[in-house]
This record gives sequence, structure tokens and C-alpha cells, in this order.
Amino acid sequence: MKDEIGEQSSMVYFLDPVAIRKMKLEKHKKTRDKCFESHREYKNRPTLDTLAERQKRWDDLRDSIAKNGFDPADPITIMLNRGDGDRDRIFQGHHRLAIAIGLQLREVPIRFVTKKKKAEHEGRRPCKRR
Repeated sequence: MKDEIGEQSSMVYFLDPVAIRKMKLEKHKKTRDKCFESHREYKNRPTLDTLAERQKRWDDLRDSIAKNGFDPADPITIMLNRGDGDRDRIFQGHHRLAIAIGLQLREVPIRFVTKKKKAEHEGRRPCKRR
């Protein structure tokens, strides 16, 4: 997943999680009953966890955020795709966003990144326009 990231902002911003949801940046809205099942790392494995095990992971994450707050060192990542004809989307942090909304947090840390250009993604440097 990290190999898809081009540039990233050096700043971490703090935004209202409900406002982020209203922007329709989520590919899938996560819930306790539908959590940790669509990650790429799970695709090539047999069923990794039962629903009860995945719900425990959710509960542990929720309890950690409720107790310690949202860690700014691990912000939600929003990928800006405006130049690619695609739409902006949450790249990492779907579960944390849903939990923050459930906990009624007023703000969460966000970092913006761009998608690598195709030439960069294939290991070549993009041509510069003159």
C-alpha cells in the first residue's frame, strides 16, 4: 500500500470526523460487525479471524482511542486524486474514523498524500514539462 504514495504533506491537520464522513471519502464505512475484513493483506490468506476475533480487535482499538486519545503520529491518511480523474479517498484509517465518530471525538489527525504517477509507480522518473 505504501508504494502507492507519491508526495505527502509534512503537516498533520486536525479535522472533525463527522465532516470527513460527509465528504464521502470512505470506500467502505466500517462498523463493529463489518471490520478488518477487506484489507489487502487478508486477500491471499484463508479467513484470518472469526467475526468475534475481529470485533475484539475493534473493541481494543476503540478502548485505546477512548483511553489515550487519537495518536497524531498515526493520522488518518487522505489520498488526493484530483489530477487522475479519480476522487479523493481515505487511504488509511477507515476503522479509526468510524470509531472516532462513535466516540464523538471533536477532531482527528489527518495527513494528505498524493498518488504516485504511473511512471513513478513503475520505477521510472516522470518526465518534466518545459
